[in-house]
Amino acid sequence: MVIWELEIGSMSLSFSKNSHDIFELNMPASFSINEMISFFEPSHCIIADDAIEDAIGNGKPFDLELSLRTAKNNVIWTRFKASPVIDEYGKCVSIQGILQDIDEYKQREIVLQNSLAMANERNKRLQNFAYIVSHNLRTHTGNLQSMVEMHNHAHTEDERVAIFGHIQSVSDSLNLTVKDLEQVVRVQAEISSDKKIIKFETVFTNMLRVLSNNIDEANAAIEYDFSRCTATNYIPAYLESILQNLLTNALKYRHPHRQLVIKCHTYIKNKHIYLIFEDNGLGINMARHGNDVFGMYKTFHNNPDSQGIGLFITRNQVESLGGSIKLESVVNEGTKFTIRLT
Repeated sequence: MVIWELEIGSMSLSFSKNSHDIFELNMPASFSINEMISFFEPSHCIIADDAIEDAIGNGKPFDLELSLRTAKNNVIWTRFKASPVIDEYGKCVSIQGILQDIDEYKQREIVLQNSLAMANERNKRLQNFAYIVSHNLRTHTGNLQSMVEMHNHAHTEDERVAIFGHIQSVSDSLNLTVKDLEQVVRVQAEISSDKKIIKFETVFTNMLRVLSNNIDEANAAIEYDFSRCTATNYIPAYLESILQNLLTNALKYRHPHRQLVIKCHTYIKNKHIYLIFEDNGLGINMARHGNDVFGMYKTFHNNPDSQGIGLFITRNQVESLGGSIKLESVVNEGTKFTIRLT
């Protein structure tokens, strides 16, 4: 911990002898208050400067947690605390404070906050899943009960045959629902799977081979560039599923009057890995459907093979690993997915 004092009259700044440790200097610190503040990260410089001015002008103490970049370019969290010394006329004559390395404590706090946020997200998904199970299965079982009662009270064989056909249809629908729910459960179960360093191009080109017949049939043009971020530490099955769902949706909902163009690229921003996927397909009316795009069994086009499960699964996979997914779309122009993987 470094002790410092700022004399207001001369604006001279003094430090305790151990000041070189926290700044990672070769000798004890000897610089102005502005030079000390400049060690803080840019957004935190403003906070520190405002706190000093408030202490001088209004006699207010402060206790801040700020990120500091040392002389060796290492970034650490610090506690920047001080109290003004006021003379008998109510004027601030000096500020006495400390600068303390709290990086280890702060990193633990950040990990804990991230863990709590992830736990909250998982609880939300669990509640959503419980609702889906309750709602969907209740609908099917209610229909089956009604059909069975109608079958038992049918007066003719023809009526019983017709009702049995409806029972078969409801049974088939129930079977599909159970399979869909199995996929959702599998997403949660695979969270414990081992992550691996996987190359985007390897997974993406493999998905292109898997869907080659559909791509050829659609005469789709596909562009990709993973040079800005070539690989990620991820669950392989998840990344394969995410890319397959996005490619399948783009192919399925292509615009009938122009060639389908699919673009995919990656980049790194603020230590996060982003995957961008966009197409020039039919697009989605976000004003009408924006709140439902990642819902289960939510469809927005009249394709007979639309199931409304793919994007629901994709969002669950992304969020289960602490990521996020955002969709932008314009009707008749196309759709863009921005996925923060890590």
